[in-house]
Amino acid sequence: ERDGLIEAIGAWVLREACRQNRAWRDEGLDPIRMSVNVSGLQLQRGRLLAAVYAALSQARLAPSSLCIEITESAVLADIDEAKATLERLNQMGVAISVDDFGTGYASLTYLRRLPLSELKIDRSFICDLGRDCADDAIVDAIIAMAHRLHLTVVAEGVDRESQLTFLRSRQCELMQGYYFSPP
Repeated sequence: ERDGLIEAIGAWVLREACRQNRAWRDEGLDPIRMSVNVSGLQLQRGRLLAAVYAALSQARLAPSSLCIEITESAVLADIDEAKATLERLNQMGVAISVDDFGTGYASLTYLRRLPLSELKIDRSFICDLGRDCADDAIVDAIIAMAHRLHLTVVAEGVDRESQLTFLRSRQCELMQGYYFSPP
């Protein structure tokens, strides 16, 4: 990011993710939605829309095949520009996810203002589920809040069956971690 290479790398990652998604479909696998992390600079410099459109077009994929993952800090750097870009992506049909929720400023304002589809709970809150009452309460609150806002919840860092059981009991829709598969 400091050297300005992140935009070129980010555009390449978008193209490769969409290309791979298309390759899997061409091999007969079921359609999936591919998630791609986006740098705050990509979001702030106004070229993200063109990069997303180009990647989807080249791979001949519908926008619903893509989820853009952003961090809280990326949104908060310039919330008005981020909102405009994310609204355009949402109008195209691209899903928007807040990655590592709870580790940044955790401003609840943008949860109301932005066209989000998904909230990813950071693994730091998941690692001690069932062992730490504070983490249990925080995860309960995040899941309840996300559901009230009609957002899908993803828990990062699910490594044990006890975490899976806890999250399932709270209707957490999606989970990722070593419990399922190494990266």
